[in-house]
Amino acid sequence: MIGSEQGWREKRRRELIVFTGTLLVGLVLRAQYLDFSSWDTNLYFIPWLNVIRHDGILLAFRGIPAGTPNSPFYCYVLGLFNLVFPDLNALYLIKCITFCGEIVAARFAYLIVAMHYRDRPDSMAPCYAAAGLLLCPSVIANGSITGQCDIWTTMFLLGAIYAIMRRKSATAMLYGGLAYAYKGQAIFLVPYVGSLLLRRDLKWKTIWIVPAVYLAVCMPAWLEGRPMRELLTSYWYLWDMLLSFNIANPYMFIHMQPFAYSPDLPVYIRTGEIIAAVITGQIMLMNYRRWKGELTPFASVLMALLFACVMPYIMPLMHERYFFLADILSLLLACMRPRWFILPVLFQAASLTELANAPGMLPPLPGLAGWVQQLGLFTAFGLNTLAIGMVLWLCYRHIWNKGIKELRGAKGQNAPCETPDYTP
Repeated sequence: MIGSEQGWREKRRRELIVFTGTLLVGLVLRAQYLDFSSWDTNLYFIPWLNVIRHDGILLAFRGIPAGTPNSPFYCYVLGLFNLVFPDLNALYLIKCITFCGEIVAARFAYLIVAMHYRDRPDSMAPCYAAAGLLLCPSVIANGSITGQCDIWTTMFLLGAIYAIMRRKSATAMLYGGLAYAYKGQAIFLVPYVGSLLLRRDLKWKTIWIVPAVYLAVCMPAWLEGRPMRELLTSYWYLWDMLLSFNIANPYMFIHMQPFAYSPDLPVYIRTGEIIAAVITGQIMLMNYRRWKGELTPFASVLMALLFACVMPYIMPLMHERYFFLADILSLLLACMRPRWFILPVLFQAASLTELANAPGMLPPLPGLAGWVQQLGLFTAFGLNTLAIGMVLWLCYRHIWNKGIKELRGAKGQNAPCETPDYTP
């Protein structure tokens, strides 16, 4: 017992050293781009914060442009941080929000990987997962450079995945509702949740929590004059007519064609949505028929990664940042299976390339990141395609293959015997 306690203390000491060093290195890397203001920050986030500072947190919702594809949740967070740091530079405050989200997301990353290594409590892999998230190039680029808040949506989704691993259905739905209320990219894991509902790993009676959370988030804005219809349909607002927003998916080839701005573009959008629905339905059907194994932490992260990378790949109207969740989940999967380190490398390279091709999103980066930044969208498309193909193969080998073998075995048992049975 004493030796076990000493081993636990030694592990905690090593984790503290790794995390402290990671935090210091991460702060140094982020400080280099603290004064850089991206196009989105200048156009949206700083004006929103100025409205909040001028009119107050509750009255600020009237100042947000109608039709903006965002829920008011981010404005609440802006207002709360402004109450704590009222005199802080607007750009620094926005990037402080993203950094706080990164810290919490790193904590969930630690817990998720620790669930996989629960039979090896001395493993340092959970600490490496948290450290890797804080030093992840796409995390730094998305937060400290561009000032985006995608990490908060990812943070809530990681919390939902962790709750699913612990068989806490209501908590998972709560985190899922918060993720969707923060940003619409949470729908990427809707098929994942649907698959778990079909498997009875989640309880159907807890589904109501997701819309209830979204409505609760919308209520303060509605009381301050925002129309409820606008709040409920904000994610369906199309503020531009492009199939692809600097993201490396198949729609980039159509977007580059001359008819990308034609009046017939909504037809292509609806067609793409139908194709995405069919592909997603086929994957869910495959899960229902072939996913026979236990919901282990490894299987949970792998299946979540599948939908996190497939959904932005097959859906139209996607942005350059929408593989962000796949970046994080592939990192966690590599911490569970270190020989799969190539997956986060591919996703990271593709994400940096996509951000670099978006106007005004990234400054010139040094070293290897700068070389990756020079790659074009066609290269990023090849990287994403290769990575998604690998994820599909891993799902077949580690999740679906067992169900296929069982099905073949059942067919073999029902087949007629070639030799007579002489058992009396």
